[in-house]
Parts: sequence; structure tokens; C-alpha cells
Amino acid sequence: MASNDHFRRLNYLYQLSAWHTLALARHDGEQALARAHARTLDLVAKRTRAKLLPQLKRTLCKRCHRLLLPQRTVECRLDASDSLVLRCRCGSAKRFAVGLDRDHKTFYEKPGNLR
Repeated sequence: MASNDHFRRLNYLYQLSAWHTLALARHDGEQALARAHARTLDLVAKRTRAKLLPQLKRTLCKRCHRLLLPQRTVECRLDASDSLVLRCRCGSAKRFAVGLDRDHKTFYEKPGNLR
């Protein structure tokens, strides 16, 4: 079970990765430090068995550990099958169903499931 210290460390690593991606990185070569922080976040979460929220998981590329930011590190487009496709610079794609059930909420978004 992960403790509060682990969650604080994960939060700090995510914020570092986001800051390096937004403020410092203009090219792929400059994003090495941001990607290293995101990779460390993933490793710490796995080692401590911390459950990351789906909203946080959706913003990280599983292949290259890049923070997925529209028009900065990812291309967004809508498919004909009503799915949002986020294509990372590394070539991997994440697909999200949109337009099917607009009232759908994940487990963590429903009231009363988190303390």
C-alpha cells in the first residue's frame, strides 16, 4: 500500500515533467529531462503499488513516457467511428470514445467513491 509520501513524490514528478514540457522544451532533444521524470513516475508507481488516476494515465504516453499535450507533443483528430485519436510523436496512438454517452463518468469521477 502506498503512503502519502509516495503520492507526494508522484505528484512532484508529474509537475516536474509538465513544467519541463511546457516551459523548457521546444524540440525533442530538450524533452529528455521531462521524459525521464515521467518514466521515474511510472517506475515509482509500479514499485510502490500506487494506483494512478485514469485522468493522469491518459496524459502519459506508455511507449516513450512523454506528457501528451495537444499541439505541443501530440496530434489530435476525430475518426469517422466517433473516437478521438491522440497520436504521439513516437508514433503510438491512444483512442478515446467520444459522443456515445456524454453522461458517463469513470469510477473515480463518481461522488462518494473517493474519501
